Amino acid sequence: MDADGSRCVMTPQHRLQHALASTFARWGRLVARHPFRMLFISLAVYLALCVGLLRLTPENRSYYLWVPTDSKSYQDWRYVEDNFGVEGHNMLLYARAKSGNIFDLESVSELLKAHAYTMNLQTEVRGKVVRFKDACRRLAEYDDDDYEGEECYAPSFLSLWNYELNSLIGSKVPILDKLSALHVATDIETFAANVVFEERKDGSKRVLSAEAVVLVFPLRSDDGASYDIQPAWNAGIAGAIDGAVLEVFHYSNRSFDDEVGRLVSGDIPLFAVGMCIITLFIALTLGAPTSLHRSRVLLGVMAIVNVLLAVGGGFGIASAIGIRFASIAALLPLILLGVQVDSVIILVDNLDAQSDAEPLDERIGKSLSKSGPAILVTALTTISAFATSTTTTMPAVAMFASFAALSFTVALPVVFTFFLALLVLDERRLKAGRISFAPCVRAHDARADEPAPADAVPGGALPATKRARSNKASDLRNIGRIQRFIRDVYAPTLLSPPVSALVVLAFVALVVLSALSVPFIKVGLPNEDVLPDDSYVIPALGIEKATFGGVRGGAQIVLRGENYDNERTRDAYRRTRRGVLDLDFVKAAPPDWLNQYERWRESEGIELADGPFLARLHDFLGEIGSTIFQDDLVCDRDNSCKHPSDSRLSAVLLTGTGDQIEQIGLRTRLEAVLQREGFDTGFVFSEGFLNAESDVAIWTLTWTNMVYALAVIFGIMLLFNPLPIAVWITVCVAFIDLDLLGVLWAVDLKLNAVSYVNLVMAVGLSVDYSVHLAHAFHESHAGALADAAPGEVVSTRDSAVYALTTMGASVIKGGFTTVLGVLVVAFASSVAFRTFFTLISFTVLLGLLHGLVLLPILLTYCTVPPACRRGAVRDESARKGESV
Repeated sequence: MDADGSRCVMTPQHRLQHALASTFARWGRLVARHPFRMLFISLAVYLALCVGLLRLTPENRSYYLWVPTDSKSYQDWRYVEDNFGVEGHNMLLYARAKSGNIFDLESVSELLKAHAYTMNLQTEVRGKVVRFKDACRRLAEYDDDDYEGEECYAPSFLSLWNYELNSLIGSKVPILDKLSALHVATDIETFAANVVFEERKDGSKRVLSAEAVVLVFPLRSDDGASYDIQPAWNAGIAGAIDGAVLEVFHYSNRSFDDEVGRLVSGDIPLFAVGMCIITLFIALTLGAPTSLHRSRVLLGVMAIVNVLLAVGGGFGIASAIGIRFASIAALLPLILLGVQVDSVIILVDNLDAQSDAEPLDERIGKSLSKSGPAILVTALTTISAFATSTTTTMPAVAMFASFAALSFTVALPVVFTFFLALLVLDERRLKAGRISFAPCVRAHDARADEPAPADAVPGGALPATKRARSNKASDLRNIGRIQRFIRDVYAPTLLSPPVSALVVLAFVALVVLSALSVPFIKVGLPNEDVLPDDSYVIPALGIEKATFGGVRGGAQIVLRGENYDNERTRDAYRRTRRGVLDLDFVKAAPPDWLNQYERWRESEGIELADGPFLARLHDFLGEIGSTIFQDDLVCDRDNSCKHPSDSRLSAVLLTGTGDQIEQIGLRTRLEAVLQREGFDTGFVFSEGFLNAESDVAIWTLTWTNMVYALAVIFGIMLLFNPLPIAVWITVCVAFIDLDLLGVLWAVDLKLNAVSYVNLVMAVGLSVDYSVHLAHAFHESHAGALADAAPGEVVSTRDSAVYALTTMGASVIKGGFTTVLGVLVVAFASSVAFRTFFTLISFTVLLGLLHGLVLLPILLTYCTVPPACRRGAVRDESARKGESV
């Protein structure tokens, strides 16, 4: 019952808030009475969760991580690997002549040295000797004793001299004449750049020079010796060539894995510096830094331990259930640190606002009843934002979101158990007047029995004597300097009608401009952006584009369920191959199994009348020099290959230097050739198409996940707040996400998987600042309405002033710590990591602006139902034996 005898009616949100406040108060008192027990139990539990880190499995396959698993290219890739086997890796050597002509004697001699170095390469890996012959793709399989280096399948123009330097030097035929003869059968522009020809009278061409060439060394697999040999080759191949003759650029498939791993490990010291910086900041701001006993240095350090336990527990759970670790998740500790510190600051500031005259367990209970619900709500929004992204079809984002969601989930109980127990012990230390960083030593100037002055309270938190629910600005006296400025200058100015109108118009204009910039945002994630700035791979990718006119990629043309005993099918196959070669972006088509089989039949004198066309295919595939075609056919179960179910032929594509998304158009043109010849079930696959699919899907993935995250956050806000407050908070978050799209355009960042992660993450991170302010407003205004006399008008403006005054300083400090936590990422050694810093910084900035500037204005136009009068709540609590 209310004081006037009317029945006390509480809205569902009020009931939930009251229940949470009561629960947190009881929990706080429990922890305050048994801090050591809680500390040891919680520490044991979270360390046990960290055991799962033993199963941490990195995932660095870029062509898998950043490709939507429901895309056509991904499905084609899985089909190729499941039916034809895993495609072997390649090692690529680009060489450019300093003389200007790569086809002179000196340059070709150096290339032969590079070939010999590769063929004779061996290294020791994990105590075992690995040789290139163990890793290369072979013309045939031999025992080691019968092996000779040239049996590795590494075709290049150097075969003109049998890959031997002596043959080159002793040859009576000039290099250019041999190359001109080769050009008749094979277009040398498939392996040479900027070739200069001389037109002959008979219409043929004579090769005069070329600027650069590429040598390809195919490997048999993507693991085992083929994987282990690559680092040694990349480390030594440049030294095998005279740098005064040739400029050398090189990389292999594994290079991307190794360089991304080097990126993460190389930036770990940088991340450690960031942890130290934020530790120092927290240690100095949680308490009075000039006082030996009122500072909270040790508590600030333990706040970092609190984050490490959350990260270790979350990563441990994720690893234990089999989620692989993508390198981008290495940024999570810094992100979690910045966000988690917000909760620590709010909790400590609320405790400092309590009267020292009350028992410690009551102070802890009251502070937790005030801060606990807001901390819970912000944690739920952040967890939900990440959880919605775990269902995305892009594996890297799903992995990152899974690790993040689990880490933030663990972080929530860590604050209310481990850190809260430490806070209780620190309060005991402070009450005893002991030094903060040496809790066994008493400070000589300590006055444990006197409360700290208002200005010494961190962040200008309100003294306990002025923590009434009343929202009247006149009641906010004896507060800190920052809070006085907010109350007396900032809030009145902001909430004056003319200024409020201008502010709202400015925010709406910013959103409109951001929306208009969306069509101009670039899309794509170049390989260079995910590599260290000093990576040897970047110059190699550069010469591919600048000198060779684009990236050369292999394409696999897969034909399914065709009967090659049928002559019409064979004719269609030949026309398909010719049609593919006629396309302007197709540079070459290596020898294919069907044409080589036909030539073999002719050499063996086999006529068409001698039986089915494929009857002798098994014999052909067993011949030396023909075994390389075994991988191009999916043979019968008995391996007779009389009726192969699938087949493929290869082509070398020049994919250009433009956006990767253009490659989807190249695939369409290739598959049009197949459909024209009746191969409707066939398809064309290239690893380059995988990255292009990511670019195609990125907008859909971004909008979908942002909308889902906003819907979930609106539901959470509606659960804890009246409808108007829930709507305004969601509007602010939606504005922030749209503004971040404008940031992408303004600072010339691309929309890709990295920025996509940030946009989704922004939904959870930016809402924190609005939630804390809205919670203070709701509690204040609902309470003021309950305390108001009949007919008394309670101003929402006064409630907004109260919320800004009590929470503004803490929110600003929390935002600053988040930026400080990721500040070191601005100096990271890759574009991808620096993109993270840029977008997270703007997320915090926009979150603060919307939470402390736009939201207070919007809240002044909220209709908040009154809570039960405080006397009625007290009476109800007393009957239950509780204190609110």
